[in-house]
Amino acid sequence: MLEICWTEDGEARSARWRSENGSPPPARVVIADDRFTADAAYRLTCEGSALLWRGDFHLRSAANP
Repeated sequence: MLEICWTEDGEARSARWRSENGSPPPARVVIADDRFTADAAYRLTCEGSALLWRGDFHLRSAANP
């Protein structure tokens, strides 16, 4: 069983890794939230890091701006 591992709030955490196409788990997981800029997220993903989203997400629609 493959796992991804990261540290959050000073505590080591892990989760089972599943990949439909057989991709290996990322070597590095970075905690991300809405303070991340697009440039920073792009740079980290280009370097091979995975982003674990911990921010608040609200989907806005034209009917509910």
